[in-house]
Amino acid sequence: MTPVTVYRWDDSGAPQISTGAAKEWFTILKQCLVEGYGDKQPLGWKVVNEVNDPPHLCLQNNTAQGASGGYVLLDAENNNSSGIVKIVSALDYSDESMHSRVGRPNIFGSYTSSGTHQCKNWIIIATYYGFFLFASSDHLALGNNLNRKPAVFYYCGDYIPVIQNDPCRFVVLTGNQGTTSLTHNQTLIYSIEYSPADRTSSAVGYVYSFDSTATSEYALLFMYSIFGESTRGNAFYESPDITLLSPFYLFAGDLRKHSVDNNSTLSPHVRGRVPGLWISPQTGYGNESMPYIKPLDSVNHLSIPCTIENRGVVAWLNLESW
Repeated sequence: MTPVTVYRWDDSGAPQISTGAAKEWFTILKQCLVEGYGDKQPLGWKVVNEVNDPPHLCLQNNTAQGASGGYVLLDAENNNSSGIVKIVSALDYSDESMHSRVGRPNIFGSYTSSGTHQCKNWIIIATYYGFFLFASSDHLALGNNLNRKPAVFYYCGDYIPVIQNDPCRFVVLTGNQGTTSLTHNQTLIYSIEYSPADRTSSAVGYVYSFDSTATSEYALLFMYSIFGESTRGNAFYESPDITLLSPFYLFAGDLRKHSVDNNSTLSPHVRGRVPGLWISPQTGYGNESMPYIKPLDSVNHLSIPCTIENRGVVAWLNLESW
């Protein structure tokens, strides 16, 4: 198990979202993963490239500790207030215009430049090999659901592979693919609640085969647990005991693939699991204040809010070790 560092907007000396410009997000990621701030230490990630105009940032995880060396690319058209940031993974990177084996792009941002709906309350939960970014607004803090409002939640980094030393394990996991405007279903939260592994629209990213060439083909990457979809309504106000947790498994291609494809040596069907993220069969805690942290078996977990007002929480993110 790898210890986790939790960085928050309300830490002493933490960088802040003020106008929601792209470079504010860049600063947050750099100060958490690369530089550190206050009494929070960095995790050995590296700035590979940064361009001022148009804004571009490329980060690489910590290969000295055994991470894959994959890259995350963040881009924006400009540095305007409440700008949209594009995020995508890459297994090969030369510069801002030359990279290959690229993941599925998606977008995130602060939604507005000010006010109670601005997604400025950020939390990064990270290790040397991967991180989750969660951000929500003061407006959403009154409950533990998004009520179909935009927020930020994605995973970037190495998944925990089933094949040792999987060279393609660096991914960005998000919700429905977006390109121009922010919605609640672009976050990984949406994929947690709506994750049938047989629909292209439910994919959480791309994953590549093991042949390690720039022209190798990708497969859609799906996320699934032993509990299936969360479809239960009217559980918002419940506070059940959490008695069982399942990891989220990652599948290359959908569940209807032919058995020959499922047993491919270059791209096996089951690729790994998502670090630190768990799902419970019990549903509730939708009326708690966001962010809501609950000990499960004496380990603190961040409750991942539900997307719809009448559903409860089903997912929990380990805040101590993965």
